Amino acid sequence: MATPHPFSSQSFFSTMQFAWNMAQGVTFRAVEDNLFVVLVFCLGDWQKLMEEGPWLFRNHGVMLKPYDGMANPRSVVLNQIHVWSQIHKIPELFRLENLVRDLANKKQQ
Repeated sequence: MATPHPFSSQSFFSTMQFAWNMAQGVTFRAVEDNLFVVLVFCLGDWQKLMEEGPWLFRNHGVMLKPYDGMANPRSVVLNQIHVWSQIHKIPELFRLENLVRDLANKKQQ
């Protein structure tokens, strides 16, 4: 997580533990400012963590990426955050899967 505003790692840990509400618990390890390794203890918790976001901490997106535990955590590239959005009032003629998918994948410039 990259933010210019200082925050307590412990505050981040406790806030995310509450938000994630893991069945088997979670362990955090601070690597450096704004970079943490999160260990979950069951597949269901891992899937929840990776698929049920986006997750926020103090109105900032929390970027998550699978980590094998072997590589240097600093080498993991955190440059994307997955979000969901709703598109309203699409005309009937444009409700084709390929058109909607292209619209959803369009990057703002």
